[in-house]
Amino acid sequence: ACAHLARLAQTARASNLSNAWSMGDLAALSCAPVGAVVNATCDVEALDPAYGASAYRAWERLFGDEGEDDDDDEDDDEKGTKQRRPTRPPTREDVYHAFGIHPSRAAEIDATALVKRVARFVWETNAVAVGVVGCDFRSADEDARTAQLEVLAGCMAVARGEAEKAGTDENENADEEEKKTNGNGRVSTRAPESLAPATPVHPLVLLLASLGGDDADDAVFLAFAKHRETCVAAGASKIPAVFLDPSPRLASAALATFPDALVSVSGAVTHAKNVSLLEVAFDTPLDRIALASEAPGKMPTQLVGRHRRGGGGGGAHAREWSHPASLAFAAEKVAEVKGRGITAEEVVAAAARNARRAFLGTPE
Repeated sequence: ACAHLARLAQTARASNLSNAWSMGDLAALSCAPVGAVVNATCDVEALDPAYGASAYRAWERLFGDEGEDDDDDEDDDEKGTKQRRPTRPPTREDVYHAFGIHPSRAAEIDATALVKRVARFVWETNAVAVGVVGCDFRSADEDARTAQLEVLAGCMAVARGEAEKAGTDENENADEEEKKTNGNGRVSTRAPESLAPATPVHPLVLLLASLGGDDADDAVFLAFAKHRETCVAAGASKIPAVFLDPSPRLASAALATFPDALVSVSGAVTHAKNVSLLEVAFDTPLDRIALASEAPGKMPTQLVGRHRRGGGGGGAHAREWSHPASLAFAAEKVAEVKGRGITAEEVVAAAARNARRAFLGTPE
């Protein structure tokens, strides 16, 4: 339900997504729990060349240079024998997009301009979600909190299709006209049967993060409640959201108040000290749970100390990043916490159903 694939490829020192995917943990890849990924771009460097030109529009390069570094698809087993990795990297049609502005950066930026860019890229890619957005009050002063709430409100307007899109500058993306477009002028990043544009009646999913305690939880909760009221008043019947690794307090309130909201857990659920996320995993019903690796972050503890082959440079390197297939380990932990005979496979299947329903509108 949420991975940062451009950052994953960069962290893995891979030339494209296929190569980065092949460097996932063998045990996780053999489970093959990942059939499609919601790729969240929420770093300002990827949204605006003024902040980081080399990272600008990084999602467009995920499938570039296919076929390089083929040796990364193999690993040495304990006897030194080459073993083919049991994985099928996602195709363009498997990758759905989400755009947002992470709250930790909201106070640093020209919020109005960046929200317009979020709206533009959501429109160009037929994105299925807006995010990651939310509140990070851990070290934010009053001005920073105000900026975060302004960005959050702006991105929620994008989810309703109400935000103005930024135009294409003459000096950026000179080859824009050469890109293939579908019938409504959008860049064809995936299948033509893409979902309809966002409107208040059919809002996009929101990927919501809350960091910094009760104040941040309350701010995110109230902002989404206001967003939901606007959509309901317009005639919406479903107002979806995914609360990413929320506190038990926020998860409980969201599940009780917002019938279309999902609660996701990441590899952080395996961390022994993360008692609160274990509580969330236990309390969230299977029909409301999602799995969001948030790769390359939130690495499961099962990967600590393991090694991977180097990306292009050869040799082995200590694993320092997560991978979408690492959801297998999170699912195992969720099943363990829930008990009552629930299996990891059942957790994966339920989370997949929930994600398809939320992001793609697929009936159960």
